[in-house]
Amino acid sequence: MSTSKLKQRKRDGIYYIDYHQNGQRIRISLATRDYNQALVIATKYGVNHVPTIAPILYGQTQKKVSYIEAVNKFLLTDYNQPSAWKNGFPAPNNRRGACKNGACILYTLRHLQEFGNIRYVSDLTYPVLQDFINSRSTIYTNKTLNKYRNRIRKFLHFCYKMDWVIKNEADKLDRLKETTPDRYSFSRAEVDTVLSSDETTEYHLFFELMLETGLRACDAWELTQGNFPIDPEDGSKYLRVKMKKNDRVLEVPISERAQKIVADLDTVLFPWAQNVWNRDKALIALKYAFGRADNAGHKFCKKFGINLHVWRHTFAQWKLDSGVRKEVIQQLLGHTSVTTTEIYANTRNKADLKPYV
Repeated sequence: MSTSKLKQRKRDGIYYIDYHQNGQRIRISLATRDYNQALVIATKYGVNHVPTIAPILYGQTQKKVSYIEAVNKFLLTDYNQPSAWKNGFPAPNNRRGACKNGACILYTLRHLQEFGNIRYVSDLTYPVLQDFINSRSTIYTNKTLNKYRNRIRKFLHFCYKMDWVIKNEADKLDRLKETTPDRYSFSRAEVDTVLSSDETTEYHLFFELMLETGLRACDAWELTQGNFPIDPEDGSKYLRVKMKKNDRVLEVPISERAQKIVADLDTVLFPWAQNVWNRDKALIALKYAFGRADNAGHKFCKKFGINLHVWRHTFAQWKLDSGVRKEVIQQLLGHTSVTTTEIYANTRNKADLKPYV
């Protein structure tokens, strides 16, 4: 091994031997970050020379960078938001969706700083990050904790690229197993409660149109009159929209009630939805109104995953209850497979089957 070299990985500080044999590059890990110990082990492989470059001392190569300074630099680079730690979000020059994502990352990094009293980026060690995640485990679901992990990981990856840390300590955090909440669909009484609530007055027509068409919220936000052309055969309006999830064009007839809702609205059906913050307000209003429907409020919404997508589930379930075949429901929803439709339109429970025996 006359051409062997003793090197240290920048990612994790582990020393290894690098050499070529028969035209192939071979690396042997020495499983240590101690330079002197690496030299002793390397001699067993015939590497007796000292590297010409000064050894990298793990954990001592980076200068100490202020945590707040690093967060500001990160949010400025990725989200075009100057002085985010002090000024926060939103900023008018952010691209759609980036404002919300940046605000969520800033929220997480602020909580991390308060929890660990972080002063420098180098203070973000694996034990600190793991303790931070564990401290939130009694408050948030595993899905939310995984989001926290990904936000911290993204920030530390930026710090690694800037050479502020020698490795991304968040990579050691295990991804937690997420449990899918039970699928839920509104009963007719619950729909009446939500639509008659004062909290949802501004969003009544939006909710009702989702219920009548089964559209996803991401497709319903930006509907215009152009998405409802007139069928030349019978003069009725039908829905034509390019779905964002799979880029397929959904072209289906709609109910008379849906046609009436569309006819009463402006060119842009829901102008309030162009602001991403108002979209969150619609979800909050739905949960608040649904909590009045003789349920356990917030805990019930969390257990069954009550969100705007429930309108789509309700559309499918009501169609199934009225005797519509799943293959037809599949086409109305724009699913590529009837297996997906079966998730939306669940099998009836025992009490609902009694009338059929």
